[in-house]
Amino acid sequence: LMEFLTSKKAQGIYANVNNEYPIDPNVKASPLLESWGKFPRDGIALDTIAKNRAAALKIVNTVGYNDGPVSN
Repeated sequence: LMEFLTSKKAQGIYANVNNEYPIDPNVKASPLLESWGKFPRDGIALDTIAKNRAAALKIVNTVGYNDGPVSN
């Protein structure tokens, strides 16, 4: 499955049907995404993100982020 999802064919489908940025640099983004300019890649390493997951989850739960908006 992962091999297919990362193939040029699948990346082309996701890029043009779902307007998702392709992970393959040889696959063009959709015209809509291209109109937004170059994709700003995040410079944070995945291991850094993983190390901070527990703290981030605590904040999400503390502020009730997953509860949705609250009307007064």
